[in-house]
Amino acid sequence: MLLLAWQPAAAQLSQSVRGRVTEGASGRPIGGAQVELVSGEQHYQTDSDSLGYYVVSPVPPGYYRLQVQRLGYHPYQEPELVVESSKVVYRPLVLQTAAVALGEVQVGAPQLSSLHQREFTAAQTQRFPATFFDPARLVLSQPGITQANDQANHVVVHGLAPQGIQWRLQGLPILNPNHLSNAGVRSDRATGSGGGVNMLSGQLLANSAFRTGALSSRFGNAVSGVFDINLRPGSAARREHTFQASLLGLDLATEGPLGADHSTYLVNYRYSTVGLLGLLGVDFGGESIRYQDVSAHVQLEKTALGQLSFFVLAGNNANELRPLDDSLSWEQDKNRQRIDFRSSLAAAGMSQSASIGKGQWQNGLAFSTLRSVREQAWLGSRRPLRSQAYDRQTARQLSAYSRYLRPLGSRLLLEAGVQAQAQHGEEHSTPLPAGGELRADISYTLVQPYVQADWVLLPALTLQTGLRLSYLSWDQQARPEPYGLLAWQPVPAHRFQLSYSRQSQVLSNGQLALLQAQGPARRISGLIGSHYSGLGWAWRPRPVLRLTAEVFYQQLRQLPASARDVWWNYLGEPGWQPTGQGHACTFGVDASLQRSFSRGLYYQLAASVFDARYAGTDGQLRNTPFNSRWAGAFTGGKEWTKQKAAGQRVWGLNLRLHSRGGYYFTAIDEAQSLLQRQEVDDPSKPYQERLPTNFSLDLRLSHTRHKPGYTRLWSLDLQNLTGTPNVGWYYYDFWKQARSRQFQQGLIPVLAYRIQF
Repeated sequence: MLLLAWQPAAAQLSQSVRGRVTEGASGRPIGGAQVELVSGEQHYQTDSDSLGYYVVSPVPPGYYRLQVQRLGYHPYQEPELVVESSKVVYRPLVLQTAAVALGEVQVGAPQLSSLHQREFTAAQTQRFPATFFDPARLVLSQPGITQANDQANHVVVHGLAPQGIQWRLQGLPILNPNHLSNAGVRSDRATGSGGGVNMLSGQLLANSAFRTGALSSRFGNAVSGVFDINLRPGSAARREHTFQASLLGLDLATEGPLGADHSTYLVNYRYSTVGLLGLLGVDFGGESIRYQDVSAHVQLEKTALGQLSFFVLAGNNANELRPLDDSLSWEQDKNRQRIDFRSSLAAAGMSQSASIGKGQWQNGLAFSTLRSVREQAWLGSRRPLRSQAYDRQTARQLSAYSRYLRPLGSRLLLEAGVQAQAQHGEEHSTPLPAGGELRADISYTLVQPYVQADWVLLPALTLQTGLRLSYLSWDQQARPEPYGLLAWQPVPAHRFQLSYSRQSQVLSNGQLALLQAQGPARRISGLIGSHYSGLGWAWRPRPVLRLTAEVFYQQLRQLPASARDVWWNYLGEPGWQPTGQGHACTFGVDASLQRSFSRGLYYQLAASVFDARYAGTDGQLRNTPFNSRWAGAFTGGKEWTKQKAAGQRVWGLNLRLHSRGGYYFTAIDEAQSLLQRQEVDDPSKPYQERLPTNFSLDLRLSHTRHKPGYTRLWSLDLQNLTGTPNVGWYYYDFWKQARSRQFQQGLIPVLAYRIQF
């Protein structure tokens, strides 16, 4: 009788959704909050207990809209929450206090978020085409966002170079957390803002955001955008595991509870090689590419210090190019070059949060270290003048923050804190483009105290304002940086916002090293400055549909420059000495229409028109190299579900179409390049020529099978399905003794198998 009773229960295809509801200002638990999951006509709901914990069960696999409501608080909504039969879903929820009397609260549509906070989820990394579980590739579907090259995830915002991006993990700035930071870079040198693929697997992601535009006072040391990455806690109910095998490599993850107080652990290891893709005919130019990484997150819920979170991220990677054995088969420079690139990163940190009185005290500390080495040599005749090259960069960074949040009455939330970064790095490069060698040690501390207030001026009118002071020890410079965002939401479906922020960012270590080589006479700041202004509108006609638009203007100042160029234009370091300061600006309009996943369908249309210009020391405005002038993207998909007694099957079809105008480049003077035996640009035509329009169509096909206790997934990603030959850049080929084109990647198929149990 017991066995007969157990079998039907075991065959039930369902899962539970758990979490805790807390108050945003104080971090205290909220009891009596109504938590509801909605999918079409299906509704599942529960209430949080006195400690804020909730459990919604049983819930069939699928996509749901998560809604939370409580009198005295603004309603919260998460448009797409994925529930799988193999994993218990843990979702912490934060509610913001409403600024009106309890009796007047209208429970309805949630507040529309800021246009500058572009949220993404782990489910999207598994659904959007050709992301390869990389969060940085997700944002290509957002308005105004393009990529420097499809071989890497360097993000270009409104035509400005990717080096204005900052990476944060659990609220703490860390060094570049990407493998193969030289991927997709014309100079093939390491960068500090991106790479071939992110070291953090999408399996560890909690809901995160890419922040652009007017950045609030908490987000300093960035002028283009901030990847604000959060890690999810492990399963608090039971031990769960994930295995994935694909043509890119292997992925292993395990998670589970630590004790009985909702503490958890989560560990992921990944080993990847693109050798299998080579067997399928994908051409990587004869290069050998490999990487591996490990990441972990431990969350302790109840300690004497409140909630504690610990994370670790470490990885290494290599890119090797060997010359063809038969010199008679050499047809271009790449056939006779030898390149070795190796890089590694390690980061560890912790964060703490505790309720003190009516407020919340939060602290964080992280240490990250990075090392990259690149060696290059040409063989045979007709070599460039400098046929040997060596680059080595090392950096160590300590990041910390401490902040206190407290509501003052029902209409004001005050946040005060301080952020600090201490960095030491070594730079060694030879030869520089103009000849010579660079050896330098760089050390600096950036301290940024700030205060910020969220005011509810009227029930429909809110003001977020703050002031940050940035002090850089390298040149003993201090700079006040105000911020303000005025939002008017006359009805729940419409929001208008006016925003302004002044930001600053420290130059890269390579740029500081070149400035430092000029000695005490230097007149160029180590901080670049930015002013951003925007006027935006958002409309939500239905809970799953959102339309947004914004007109923006941004100006950058204190850019190291020469007469015809600025350092801001480069992904890798330029290697020439600046003679003064220049500036850059970008302005335009963004628009997007987004339907969240509902009834098996989602889509997003994004479009942007802008103009990005720079001026060197001569003051003449010219195109930035990433000034594509326009960009458009469509991302969408459909899922079909078939329910059977033995389980559930889901078929998925997802598309992403992305196109943009061509990037600008400076023409190559072929005659002088041949004469001087090094690539020489035409100084009379800086960034006047343009690459062809870029076009890419990506496809993802998937089949998911949910059964009691496990979920199995087959997927096929096809990047650049049409094989469009997009040009990456032009370069001078010394073997051909002529200008040549470097194409971006053609069709890349990635087949993957994934099982969760």
